Amino acid sequence: MIFTKSCLSVSDNSGVKYVKCLKVIRTVSAIGKKQIATTGDLVLCSIKLTRPLEKIKKGDLFKALIIRTRAKESRRYGSIRFFKNAVIILDSKLEPIGNRIFGPVSRKAIEQNFVKLLSIKVIDF
Repeated sequence: MIFTKSCLSVSDNSGVKYVKCLKVIRTVSAIGKKQIATTGDLVLCSIKLTRPLEKIKKGDLFKALIIRTRAKESRRYGSIRFFKNAVIILDSKLEPIGNRIFGPVSRKAIEQNFVKLLSIKVIDF
């Protein structure tokens, strides 16, 4: 579960290392007034750490798609839990900025009408 002010790692090759969640934009599950994001949700993020000499600078605002969370996710055959919270940085057209994704991507994130994620080669480490 991702709340506001949560620190997230970025799992693509856009040049960003860490982001901070500022607001939950689109969520599947809302509990009362609190906006809690899970896998497959969109969040507004502020860039906290980047690699040097990149186009994206610290403090920029981007939308991001959550692809992994540490919270358990129930499925038919059991539950799954990832090691870190991870996102993919999106541009204004809601397409990924990077062209590679590192690590596994949750099935729930792919099913949220992000067709471009299917064509990107997923690399597991």
